[in-house]
Amino acid sequence: VVVVGYGTQQKKTLTGAVASISGEDIALRPAPNTSQLLMGQAAGLSVRSGSGLPGEDFATLRIRNFEAPLIIVDGIVATFGQVDPNDIENISVLKDAAASIYGARAGNGVILITTKRGTDRGEGAKFTYNGTASWAGLTFEPRTLSANDYVNLGYNEQGQSLADLMPAYLGWDNERKQVYDTTTGEDFAGNDWRDLIYKEWTLQTQHNLSARGRSEDIGYFISLGFTDTESQLEGADYTHTRYNIRTNLDVNLTKNLTARLDLSYFQTTLDKANFNTNTLYNRLNGGKPTYLYELPDKSYPSHTGQASVQAPNYLIKKDFAGTIVNRDNNLRGAISLTYDLPFISGMSITGSLNMEAQNEWNKLIQKRFATYDYDPSLDNPYTLYGYVNRDVISVNADRDMELLPKLTVKYDTEWGDNTLNALFVAESTTFKRDYLMGSRTDPLSFEAPYLNYSSRAELDNAEIFSESARKSFVGRVNYSYKDKYLFSATMRADATARYSVEGRWGYFPSLSFGWRISEEDFMKDNSAWNNLKLRASYGIMGNDAVSNYDFLSGYNIANGFYLFNGDP
Repeated sequence: VVVVGYGTQQKKTLTGAVASISGEDIALRPAPNTSQLLMGQAAGLSVRSGSGLPGEDFATLRIRNFEAPLIIVDGIVATFGQVDPNDIENISVLKDAAASIYGARAGNGVILITTKRGTDRGEGAKFTYNGTASWAGLTFEPRTLSANDYVNLGYNEQGQSLADLMPAYLGWDNERKQVYDTTTGEDFAGNDWRDLIYKEWTLQTQHNLSARGRSEDIGYFISLGFTDTESQLEGADYTHTRYNIRTNLDVNLTKNLTARLDLSYFQTTLDKANFNTNTLYNRLNGGKPTYLYELPDKSYPSHTGQASVQAPNYLIKKDFAGTIVNRDNNLRGAISLTYDLPFISGMSITGSLNMEAQNEWNKLIQKRFATYDYDPSLDNPYTLYGYVNRDVISVNADRDMELLPKLTVKYDTEWGDNTLNALFVAESTTFKRDYLMGSRTDPLSFEAPYLNYSSRAELDNAEIFSESARKSFVGRVNYSYKDKYLFSATMRADATARYSVEGRWGYFPSLSFGWRISEEDFMKDNSAWNNLKLRASYGIMGNDAVSNYDFLSGYNIANGFYLFNGDP
């Protein structure tokens, strides 16, 4: 059985390009971000890891090299990098016309994630613990010039002055092609900034405890998870943790009426020193091997030797650069009732309501710190070189709420060698966002790092509220004859508030056909084939990833202001 849009199908009767990935195939592969677990799991799905730093390690997913696909977790659009892999039952990747059933958002393909539910009736509770401890290391590190090669190349090959290549207390023996310390006469080994800032191995731990079972009328899956990931950076103040809670319940209320109640919650906390990945790597790349990574007195921050003041190894320490705390709380819930009509065999009606509430809280405490030149030939070997950053405190909070009511009608019937499955869906989505931020400079003391105790001279604040909505109608018919000749047709109508009233609706049909050649009499006895299928499909898909009100000709954005007909 394969999960497809708004339902399931047997794999043998599929007429679209759908790749199915079992949750068991990915649960035991350690990864700090679940999106990375799809690497190499499905044809046509490319997975590229981004930053290796915990909390910034969402993989880039592409289906057949298009842009970011639509990702749906248990019926609601979401990212799934923070879903506990132990909760996943199945992942389906919809390619070609198979994705058309999602209409205006399916232009780049669709990924469907289905989480686990209760087991078969009568089975008692099954408790499962999964725990992993894994170590990660760099797979490749660029080779850099040694101090001797760096000075030789700059001085002899490019004509640079020695003062531009190394600090004043170092000398250059051109005959030996050797850098040395003029105060001691000893050879100077130099250093590799990249090599010094990375650990050889980092630890990641994951723990999950779940209970799964079914009594006579109630099926349940309950899961608790925790993930803790270390940073690859040596001596960095950096922690990233994630807590996951999930409960999926199925209840038989009467003979014909069933209910589902799903709740999931996760909290991620990133607590680290104040730096971003691009800045750190840019400054590492410019580190001269003739400058010390750390000075003899470590309370005096070193620098890389560049004209601009850069100290990457001190950016990763809270005491010098400050702190970033990002906390994300996400609650998802779904409730549904399904009624099997007793007077129409094979027909059921389902009403459901999905909800997602997300609250993000982010705080930046940025500190100004000094870097120093080092020259042991001087009475005071530490002299001021320059300053990094300035003192700033910034806080922002982002609250999102999405509601998705849905009505689904299904009809399944068989007669003779014929099988017919029909589906109708009516759904709508409303989304609201409220964003609030404030920042100030020059706090009185970092012992009380709050906006109230900071200067009002350069205060900044903003509030942003936005909302959007969409409405959709979906129809699908699947027909098969002897499970040999297959046909599927879908139609979706989407309306979104991002477009003007005149062009708000879009229509997205698809047709697909399949012929299971291996079921023909002339192929049945051929042991070389067990399921040879010829299929063809055609579909229209859309991409409505535009900003609100782009359809207004007088709407522009310039320097953060909204302009209507040129007036702010």
